[in-house]
Amino acid sequence: MSGRVTDLAVHPQDPSLWYIATASGGLLRTENQGVSVTHQFDDQSTVSIGAIALDPSNKDIIWVGTGEANPRNSVSYGNGVYKSTDGGKTWAHLGLEKTYQTGRILIDPESPDTVYVGALGRLYGPNRERGVYRTTNGGEDWEQVLYVDDNTGVIDMVMHPEDPKVIIAALYDRERDGFDGWPGSEPKPDGIDGYDPIRKWGPGAGLYKTTDGGDNWTKLSNGLPPGNIGRVGLDWQTGGNHTLVAIIDCEDIGKGPQPFRVFLGIVGTDTENGPVVGQIYPGSPAEKAGIEVGDKLISADGKELENTEELLAILRKKKLGQGIELKTSRGEEDSSAKIKLAARPGSRQSVPTVWLGVTGEDKDSKIVINSITKSSPAEKAGLKAGDVVSVFDGSQPKDYSGLVAEVQKRFDGEEVKLTVVRDGEEVQLDVKLANRPGRSAPTSSAYMGIQGENASSGGALMTVVTPKGPSDQGGLKAGDIINKVGDKEIKNYDALIAEIRAREPGDKMALKVKRGDKTVDLKIELGDRNATGGGDRPYTYSYYGQLPNAQDMQGAEGYKYGGIYKSNDAGESWQRVNSLNTRPMYFSVIRVDPEDDQRLYVLGVSQFQSSNGGITFTANFGNGVHADAHDLWIDPTDTRHMIIGGDGGYYVSYDRGRAWDHINTAAIGQFYHVAIRPTEPYWVVGGLQDNGSWAGPAISKTGGALIQDWISIGGGDGFVCRVDPNDPDQFYYESQNGNVARRHLATGERASIRPRREKGFEYRFNWKTPFILSHHNSKILYSAGNYVFRSLDRGSDLQRISPELTLTKRGSATALAESALDENVLYVGTDDGALWATTDGGDKWENITENLPAPGPRWVSTIEASRHVAGRVYVCLDAHRSDDDAPYIFVSNDYGQTFEALHQGLPSGSSRCLREDIVNPNLLYLGTEFAFFVSADAGRTWSQFNQDLPTVAIHDVAIHPTNGEIVLATHGRSLWAADVSGLRSIDLKKFGEEPQLFKPETVIRWRSEPRRGRTNRRFVGDNPSTGASFWYSLPKKAKKVAIEIKDVEGTKLIEIAGKSEAGLHRVGWNLRRTPPRGQRFAVTANGTYRADLIVDGKKAATTTVEVVRDPNLPSESISEVEYEQFERADQLKRERKAAAKAAGVDLRVDY
Repeated sequence: MSGRVTDLAVHPQDPSLWYIATASGGLLRTENQGVSVTHQFDDQSTVSIGAIALDPSNKDIIWVGTGEANPRNSVSYGNGVYKSTDGGKTWAHLGLEKTYQTGRILIDPESPDTVYVGALGRLYGPNRERGVYRTTNGGEDWEQVLYVDDNTGVIDMVMHPEDPKVIIAALYDRERDGFDGWPGSEPKPDGIDGYDPIRKWGPGAGLYKTTDGGDNWTKLSNGLPPGNIGRVGLDWQTGGNHTLVAIIDCEDIGKGPQPFRVFLGIVGTDTENGPVVGQIYPGSPAEKAGIEVGDKLISADGKELENTEELLAILRKKKLGQGIELKTSRGEEDSSAKIKLAARPGSRQSVPTVWLGVTGEDKDSKIVINSITKSSPAEKAGLKAGDVVSVFDGSQPKDYSGLVAEVQKRFDGEEVKLTVVRDGEEVQLDVKLANRPGRSAPTSSAYMGIQGENASSGGALMTVVTPKGPSDQGGLKAGDIINKVGDKEIKNYDALIAEIRAREPGDKMALKVKRGDKTVDLKIELGDRNATGGGDRPYTYSYYGQLPNAQDMQGAEGYKYGGIYKSNDAGESWQRVNSLNTRPMYFSVIRVDPEDDQRLYVLGVSQFQSSNGGITFTANFGNGVHADAHDLWIDPTDTRHMIIGGDGGYYVSYDRGRAWDHINTAAIGQFYHVAIRPTEPYWVVGGLQDNGSWAGPAISKTGGALIQDWISIGGGDGFVCRVDPNDPDQFYYESQNGNVARRHLATGERASIRPRREKGFEYRFNWKTPFILSHHNSKILYSAGNYVFRSLDRGSDLQRISPELTLTKRGSATALAESALDENVLYVGTDDGALWATTDGGDKWENITENLPAPGPRWVSTIEASRHVAGRVYVCLDAHRSDDDAPYIFVSNDYGQTFEALHQGLPSGSSRCLREDIVNPNLLYLGTEFAFFVSADAGRTWSQFNQDLPTVAIHDVAIHPTNGEIVLATHGRSLWAADVSGLRSIDLKKFGEEPQLFKPETVIRWRSEPRRGRTNRRFVGDNPSTGASFWYSLPKKAKKVAIEIKDVEGTKLIEIAGKSEAGLHRVGWNLRRTPPRGQRFAVTANGTYRADLIVDGKKAATTTVEVVRDPNLPSESISEVEYEQFERADQLKRERKAAAKAAGVDLRVDY
């Protein structure tokens, strides 16, 4: 339940001093390698951080660039650069307000007042404040030393380890549009994933270099992709050879010659004299055959090679188990080798499943067979115990392990020749290998590019055909019903999936398809799920990234397609070393070991590492780490010591990434939504960015909720959650794009909630799909996509009840509300600015979009139908996706026929949600990008109400039905609760005229539970203060203020001092009385008590408070007073014993 980390900084003089930047939760600092962390940057005007830089000569000086650089759909924005000179205690804002997002900050180690800021600029529109800014006086003045255009800014920047005037900046041209995703069938631009920016490559993007500290810049190109560049990540090795590495996205990523299934292990390079070997994969058939880098490729299978593509064309025709005869030259010598091709590493065929069926051992340097398994390939071939294996299919294994390794490289059904020595004579055997019994090959990576469901008349109904996927290219269409594959009848969708899984990439499937009244015959060539691009981008991988280790298949022009690049001359020339790039727009992070440039690391959905300079990468670096990593720090003094940060927080390793320790002690969860579970004590449940949906206690009887108290409700990205108020064990939750589900904690029942497809209708659901339970019948569920749907039974059998809602074919619903006063009144809003209402339960809908006086179509964030006034509805717009950061709040008192603006006087900062109080119709709660506001006059005026709440985006507000608390879903600082009983009691007419004391909610005296085992590595939530909270207001400053608590007979029990300034205040009573002389404490009993507000010695107001027992206690249990007296007596004994021990007194305490 952590949140996204964007940058890590460790001071070079002190590896225990870390700073951790978060996407929307501010800055964390630890002085003890994560044992304890403190939040910094809590009170600034923004909270999203893109970059940190530490002055290498002064540990107290920290630079922070605000605005996360990742261009994803949930990103926040910043307002420039901040500097601290006291270790983060205080901050000075140093300008660059309109840079919005920061890519990197560099400090000149020889002149620390010289600082470079890589400004990325506005994500949702153009602006000039982009590029590289430089200060030479510690931030007093700034000069824009590199500017390309209004769309292109700096995403990364590195400084030469020995010459600080040499800097390379990676510039990035990207822009998001008004949508968070791309649901539906509207065609996407080529190479764009559904969650990508609408523009992610540009002519101004690329690598720029200065050698004079920023005065002059040149664009680098030698060895880099020639087309438009996308996001680039950089790292410059601080030690060793000072190797410079880059991971590069470009408009041609994923392209190249068609792939093949076999593996030779040569990356060819074309020269004037023909093709030569540019790279050899370690352990490949080519390396084992003695081929070396630099060898000239003369011919393959007798065909002279004029270029690398001719070799690739031959390899494409090869099948697994076949060989190739390769003729090469080295210097003046020619050589020829017959090479047996292998399965591509990482493919299904490369996983060991084949066996020989023997046991053996090494004896006197010989491989001796000890036993033969019955019915095994060895027995069938005539192998016997005691045989000595000398040759296996042309090779001579060194030992028994080598023999096993050779067997495991082969395939089911492959025939090999075995030479054994038996009784002093050689015997030749033909062995047909087979899969080990009970062990089949792993699931095929064959990919058809479809989604479907069971057809009502039998067969598999195609609901989605992936554009440019294998099925699309083969002519399959959405709505088709597949009835046969070859001669095999397809009864349902699962039967089709089984047929796909039984095949391999490249296999052809003959389909008999019902299309309307016609029957169509199609042939589909299956693609590879690990390279799902197909068409012009056969190497597409991981959200329009690029497959790892595919550079041999992309040929001599592979450098054009992006991936991993190296430079050994400070960027003047580059060599591509690997094809890998995983989800470029969100990651593009590469790191090189400070001392060993053979060790490279690439972050992404999975975490990759290479130990051979990048020739091959494996996705096993982040085992145990949350997916989606964004930064990696490697200790330059001990490269086994690492810190990684990503969507799941931050982790530390001391063995080069083999094991990771998750330091999950900071409240930086990015909640999208929160709901109340009305138990006693109550729970909260909410969905988080990339961390699923979780539920846990808001009040803990053990002294604060622990992480271990929370339970996982759902996975993926979590969003809207609901709890049935009439059955608190019934949870509803969702992941992205309308994947709603329900789960009953008591019975274990689970079910997916999604409408059935209707012929002629396309359904689109938002990244965060709105759904609600009816106020009038909690079994009725509404959800909305491009239509509104209703279920009368907890989400089962959803039915469409509205016309299509959206203004565009990409739009989907983002807000949905039902009136608590009239079950027939519903409102719905969309991401493209549409607003609709119905007053007859959905029979007729009215488009009220034009009634809203907004400056244009804006994302409808929340709709709040009043609980108190019929016809009243509040609409909150989040306009930042329209390149507009202003808040927009409107109210209608006539069911949306007319609207009035309520956002006057609010500061800049996107409005995220608006809620009406359930008791006071004039009390409104507003969450914005940077603060929380309340209004006590129905939105006419607003007051910031952050109190102890840090600067953070508030995405939703949940209101407890009875106890006077609200819970905020913050997107970066987890969940926060507040007592608002005083706010909802304010009478504005009396507020400025006379003192007021407001009646508190009933107080439950919770019975504490036994403490658990403890460790310092934990997060403990704050419990609300025990006892009663009294809110009071003063019209003017007083000399002395107190609350007197009295029993029903009027006896004064205790006096509690309060603040005397004018305004609203709160004091707490711990349910104790002033103890009689000689006693340490005195506890009050349950019952009714009177509270008097005493202002300057006079009683100004009176109220009462009820104190009740824990409702979970059995009736025969001891009273709370007796229990608390026992606990206090026990505590006094422990205190006495501790004091005696400290004094050296041998005091025995009888327990």
